Amino acid sequence: MVSSLTPELRTHFGAPPDRGVLVAYVAAMTPAAAAGVSVGDVIVEIGGKPIRSSSDVMFALSDVGRGQAVPVQLVRAGKPHSLRATMTSESLADLFERIWPGGWWRNLMKQASLKS
Repeated sequence: MVSSLTPELRTHFGAPPDRGVLVAYVAAMTPAAAAGVSVGDVIVEIGGKPIRSSSDVMFALSDVGRGQAVPVQLVRAGKPHSLRATMTSESLADLFERIWPGGWWRNLMKQASLKS
């Protein structure tokens, strides 16, 4: 789970002024946990896409399929840090398509990402 950053939190964690979300919780046995994402990290980029909100995280991961690795750029203890996360279950795109066939949710996610 990630949350937005206030200007004060950005300063505290050493995050850039224009992007980043704070990792508030990492569930055990998830791709994030396996990759080494920790509470207190600030995720600034996933797969080359800038992260400014939780919806950006969902959008960046939506096309990453099972077994695919995606680069993650973050700030940890005020310093840039890179890692790779490998999806171990179905992609968000596959899950959403199974639940809501037709792909209409892609435009919704894209619009949410553009608003943040």
